[in-house]
This record gives sequence, structure tokens and C-alpha cells, in this order.
Amino acid sequence: MYKQPVETPQDKEKRVEREFQSSPIEQKLITVFSRLPENASVELGKDTLSIRTDFAKAVEAVPGAHLDDVSKKSLSALQSLSLDKDAFTAKFSAEQRIPVNREIPGIGELKEIKLSEADGQLKFDLKLNGDGVQMDNIKGLRLVMADGREIGIHSFGLRTGANGNSVELMMDNPAKKPDWVNERFWPKVVPVPLPADKIFPETDAAMLSSVVKACAEAKNVLKERNFSPYLAGITEQGLKGTIDKILSGASKIEKNGDRLQITRNNGEIQHDLGGATLKVGESVGFRLGADPKAPSISDITGVGVAIPIPSELKIGDGVESVKEVSLGRCDYSGARDLQIKMGPMIDNIKLNLNKDMQPVTDSEGNWKVGLRVANLLSNSPDDQLSMYLRIGADGNLNMKPSEILDIVSEATGQAADFSFKGAVKAGIAVETKIIGTAAWLFGY
Repeated sequence: MYKQPVETPQDKEKRVEREFQSSPIEQKLITVFSRLPENASVELGKDTLSIRTDFAKAVEAVPGAHLDDVSKKSLSALQSLSLDKDAFTAKFSAEQRIPVNREIPGIGELKEIKLSEADGQLKFDLKLNGDGVQMDNIKGLRLVMADGREIGIHSFGLRTGANGNSVELMMDNPAKKPDWVNERFWPKVVPVPLPADKIFPETDAAMLSSVVKACAEAKNVLKERNFSPYLAGITEQGLKGTIDKILSGASKIEKNGDRLQITRNNGEIQHDLGGATLKVGESVGFRLGADPKAPSISDITGVGVAIPIPSELKIGDGVESVKEVSLGRCDYSGARDLQIKMGPMIDNIKLNLNKDMQPVTDSEGNWKVGLRVANLLSNSPDDQLSMYLRIGADGNLNMKPSEILDIVSEATGQAADFSFKGAVKAGIAVETKIIGTAAWLFGY
């Protein structure tokens, strides 16, 4: 009898990596999010940044990113990383020592590298420098020689390229001063260029460089509050500006399990959907579904849609809370269902989207949307109406009078009257415009 081969953890990781490389952006986001540490916190101030998480697991959240044993041990011991103006402070759980035990050209027999002070802190300035990164004003990084001498490192430059990886240190002079040389003429600090594999033969220099570069880029984004390079894929300028406001005003981002909470300090943000208005509060939270092939955002708080209710209903403007947005799995053509759960007036909206996240249309450009709404003109709060509406290429209702009469008849049967057509118009004002908002939630 044939037995299905058992997938080893190594085989599973390789499969996930292959699927990740070929998956669309929304699947990539969900995959990375699900692999992040259970708890993470980012706090942002005017010139400050503080991150607390399991840094080793965070780096390896991207399938295919693997830390060597030395880097993983050090990052696992890292408790927090903070930035105050130009200075970073890395706080480890204890003093970090990396064993080396080899001869280093121009330096001597190196026993180990001390990566922090005795209190576990390492301080430095960080910046991008051409094809590498540069750490200056270092406090806490020292080389421990075989003879017991400790040599302070003042700056550390790491370069990666096709011709190999190199390190340039600005360090205390490792040579002993000859007696005949005057103290005034003996250099206290000297530059020492070295191949990276001479110091870190077991460390992936490219991976180490990418981690440090990410820190340097975070510093630049924080100082300038400019997220535009990360939003280049969004062509709609109004939407790009709204997202930039959300990110630039963020003061705290927390991940607890599958829930993400974003707190801002720049007031309510409104985005025009063309008749309806998306309202984003200063505190927004949601849960991200675990299935990357069927993306979903649920338990949404802090997001609403202001709907222009027709005056004949005499209930003023309504604000619908967006509760859940989900995408079904793709069929053979790449099409999938989009469902938006709202309330209180609109229970849910459902429509079929093609592979480009646009409504699937018929030969005349019409598309169909399923709508479940509260019967506002009924005396019963539990009355709901389910219907399918046909929308034309211009975004307006494109239905025959007889078809609308069928809907009205159903409403009448639930104690409504012919003015229900106004409620239909209110629904259309939302569902025809909210599609674009749902699209960018998933990276389109």
C-alpha cells in the first residue's frame, strides 16, 4: 500500500519558501504576519523609537531568511532596540560575548568579541554608507585578545558586494608603543580594514548587513516621517495621502497574537469614497486571518463609513462600522468573492472579483453585487432584505423598473413601502465605492 511521504520540518520550510516567492502581495503579508513573534511593540515619538519583541524570530519571519547560530544567539538575547535622535541603544538580557579564537591579521590572537557592556547595553550611531552600513560613536564593543588586553572599537563599517564582504574598524591601536617613540606621536586610534570572514567566518555577512540596513532605514523614516518610498505601488494619490497620514501619525503599534492595534495622535482621518466617506479613528484594531490564500480582516474597531442617507427616510446621515473584510479562495480563473460585513444598516456586501481585484462583468460591462440590508421602514428591527443589484459600467444602478418592483414587493411584504427605493440608493452609494478601499486593505 502506498504511503504518503512524511514532510519533515526542513521540507515544509522549503515548500513555504517556494510558495512565498510566487505568491501575490496579500499572501506575503499574511504569511509574514503569522510568523512574527506573538508579542511585539513599537512606540514612536518625535525623535524616538522603541521596539520590543523576539528579534531573532522577527528576522526569520520572512520565509527564506535564516540566521546563523552566532547571530541567532545574539538576537535572541536582544530585549529592546531604541533610538533617541541619532543614537541607538541595544539592550541585551546579559553581557554578550562572541567566541573567535583565531589569529586576525594586523591585530593578533583574538579570543572573543564583547558585544555589550556588563549591563547588556550597546550604544551607537547608525547610517547607510554607499553599499554598506556604518556604525559610529560605539560604546560597548570591544575585542578581547588572547593575552587579556581589551581593545575598544569606535566605529564599524560593513560592506557587502560581489567581490566579497569587508569590515573596516576604527579602533584603539592594538600595537604596543616602542619605548623610543614619543607619546605625542603615537596614534591612539587606527583604521584597520579586514575581510569579513576573518572576523566572522561562521556569520552570514549579507544577512547581518540587511538587518543593520533595516535599522538605518527605520531611523531615516522616523526622522523624516516620509513613508512615500513604501507607498510607490499605490497609484491613486488620494488613497496614498490617506495611508501616509495613518503611518506618519502612528505613536504605537502592538501585536498580540493575531491582533494588531495602531494608535495615532493626528486626529480622525477621512477619505472620500465618492459619496461615502471612510473615517479612521485614532485607535484602530483588527485581527488578520491565518489563511494566506483566503485573506480576511476581522474584529475591526475604529473604522467607519459615513453614508449619505436619502432625505425621504428622515433619519439623517448614517455611519456604518466596518466589521470584517474577507476574500474567498481563487477559482481556476483567479476570481474570488469579496465580502464586507458592516452595520447597523448594511449587514454585508458580497461581490465577485477578478484576478485584478475588479468586479467580474458581463458582456455589457455590468457587474452584480449581493446586498443584505436592514429594512429601515419596517417596525421590526430584525427584518433584513437580501437582494442582488446590477451595477452599470458608470457605477450607477442599471436595472429595469420591473426588477426594482420585485425588490420593492419583497420590502412591502415586510411592512415597507415604495420609498424603499431610497434605501437601495443609499446602499449603492456605499457598495460601489467601498470596493477600492477593500482592495487596498489587501495590497492592491
